[in-house]
Amino acid sequence: MTHRPSNSHPSDRDQSLGQAPQADRDFSLQLRDYRLTTAEILYHMPDHPGLLQTYVWQDYDLAPHFPMLRKFLDFWAHSLDGKLHSI
Repeated sequence: MTHRPSNSHPSDRDQSLGQAPQADRDFSLQLRDYRLTTAEILYHMPDHPGLLQTYVWQDYDLAPHFPMLRKFLDFWAHSLDGKLHSI
């Protein structure tokens, strides 16, 4: 584990590891026409299928096809137990 001086900013660590800080990533996406997207996902609880639970997903995505959201929903459908109800 590397030690960083207490007066350094967390983003300094990101840059030293060759990673852009989150704000730089977000700004870069915005320059490529990505916009902050929020989706409210309703799904059936695995142990109680008659009950619906809400999950709020938020990330930068490209309208109108929303590839990031589609990738997440594909992951959900193949990896998680709660069956999707509506988005």
